[in-house]
Amino acid sequence: MPRSAHAGWEPPSVRRDPVAVLEEQAQTRRLVFGVNDFDETLRGPFEWDVRRLVASFAVGDRSVIALR
Repeated sequence: MPRSAHAGWEPPSVRRDPVAVLEEQAQTRRLVFGVNDFDETLRGPFEWDVRRLVASFAVGDRSVIALR
């Protein structure tokens, strides 16, 4: 990550990609979140989670547009 402003708050950072989790569950047609989806965490700046969330939405949006 490039250097940027830092809020100073470092919550656990989820390693699994939320879009990948949803795609995997869409294949089985079951939407189930379990402990194993969020148990692998590392400490990291809050901004990293926000950036990853925005990137996940961008990739998801492109996937939906590509399917049309």
